[in-house]
Amino acid sequence: MTGQHWGDSISVPLMSDARRAVTWTRNTLTPENIEFLSAVTHYLRFGEVYISHGSPREPVWEYILDPLIAALNFPHFETPYCL
Repeated sequence: MTGQHWGDSISVPLMSDARRAVTWTRNTLTPENIEFLSAVTHYLRFGEVYISHGSPREPVWEYILDPLIAALNFPHFETPYCL
């Protein structure tokens, strides 16, 4: 399951600590690592549980931080549980 930060190592300019982390990642990832990460899905489903890094609606870029965002995400998964 991916999150937003590994993709940043490819092309997004950032500042300070984030820039250092992205630079380290860019210099450390091998072509095989990048190929593996490119194939990883943004969400997982284990039986009745849907799991994503962020929200079901935008698994990479959106976090559920309040009840409205949570409510807007219910149509984006079909399982009884979502983490």
